[in-house]
Amino acid sequence: MIDELGAYDNLFHIIKTSSDNKTRINSLNYIAIIMAKSTIHSNRKFCLNL
Repeated sequence: MIDELGAYDNLFHIIKTSSDNKTRINSLNYIAIIMAKSTIHSNRKFCLNL
């Protein structure tokens, strides 16, 4: 979880500071991928706990 938060911080920093739109869009895509993976992981953990 801590690694994910660090990745979010880095990507948000890139989005705020970058003047290149392609770089900003790529950073948003990475954030979406991380969010999707962590959601899938937490859902899987929840199912295993049942």
